[in-house]
Amino acid sequence: MDRPSWFTRFSWDYETAFGAQARWGRWQDGIGVGPAEREVLGRLAAALAGRLARFGTGPGRFGLVHALAQSATEALRWWRFEPYRVDGQPLVAETTVAVEFKP
Repeated sequence: MDRPSWFTRFSWDYETAFGAQARWGRWQDGIGVGPAEREVLGRLAAALAGRLARFGTGPGRFGLVHALAQSATEALRWWRFEPYRVDGQPLVAETTVAVEFKP
C-alpha cells in the first residue's frame, strides 16, 4: 500500500534525538545533569554524532530507531527457539533473548 501524499515520517537522527532542538528536550537540561555529567555526556554525544554521521542517511538508513530495528532483525535471523525440556518434554516458560550490539 502506498503512503498518502500528505504523509511524512518523523526521523530520529542525531539532531532530533540529542541536538540543540531535540524533540524531547536537551539532555544538558536534564535533572541531575551538572558540570561533571555534562563533560562526560558531552564526550559521548560527540562520539555518537561522529558515528551516526559515518553511518549515513541514504536509502535504507532511516534514523536511530530503524537502524537498531534492522540490526536486531539481522542479529536474530539465524537464531532458532529451543524450548526448555524436563525428561525430554518441552516446558511452558517465558524467556528473554539478549542481543549485544558491538561496533
